[in-house]
Amino acid sequence: MIRDTVKNDDRRIARIDREGAKEIRFHGDVIPETVLVSEFGAYLAGFGYVLRGQGPYLHLVVRVNPRSVHAAEAAEELFGALKSWFLKYRKQAGTPRPVLRLWCRDREDAYREFLEENGFRAEDRMFVMERKTDPGAPCGNEEIRELSLMASETMDRYIRLTKEAYGMPDRAEEMRYRLSKGRGKVFALHKNGVPVSFVTVWPFAAGTYATENVFTVKAEQRKGYAGALLNEIAARLGNEGVAKLRLTVYEEDEEAIRLYRKIGYRTAYTLLEYRLGND
Repeated sequence: MIRDTVKNDDRRIARIDREGAKEIRFHGDVIPETVLVSEFGAYLAGFGYVLRGQGPYLHLVVRVNPRSVHAAEAAEELFGALKSWFLKYRKQAGTPRPVLRLWCRDREDAYREFLEENGFRAEDRMFVMERKTDPGAPCGNEEIRELSLMASETMDRYIRLTKEAYGMPDRAEEMRYRLSKGRGKVFALHKNGVPVSFVTVWPFAAGTYATENVFTVKAEQRKGYAGALLNEIAARLGNEGVAKLRLTVYEEDEEAIRLYRKIGYRTAYTLLEYRLGND
């Protein structure tokens, strides 16, 4: 049975997926009316919700308990309910028309078939790349410093820079959540006291940190700043006991992929981005 959440669901959701439970509670981009659970008797088998993303995109999230005998049924029910919500929402929305998206590994054939049966189409490909950290390597570059983005003026400037770099700005709510609840940090390489190259890092899994939102302001690109920044982070985090760094990059971003490979990142697996309503 699909139903809305109630207050005492928090702990039960966290037992299925702690990160998802934390997003529901603290992330400002979670759309409250989309937070649903799948229940079989007194047993909570899964939950799902939708997050606002960049531009027209909405992110579909579904988590189920893999040990539950009802896991497959729960996933199907949650997908169906959230898809129905999206289609109604899309009819009432203006322009640009919203697009629902999610990611799956390219080798998850059964999951891909399920998505395609539900009208999703694979629209893009993304590589998950990893490298080892470099404990013991020289570090301490004084031009690479942590930035505080919690002040609204600083956050606004950072968001403007991401728009210039990517053509679409990051969402401030996502950054605030990542920095406050995800224990993330933003580091920047400075030139003449001005930050010109950026990376956001946060704990991803045991011994692994994400290194995402890597970009350099346009006027300072192709000068080696991003590589120097990532190598410094690999040394600093390695000295703190972190073993591995992880990032994602779209297949068409060939220049970034060459850089990442040059400094030791290798493809761990491939994600396909599936979208509904991208017509």
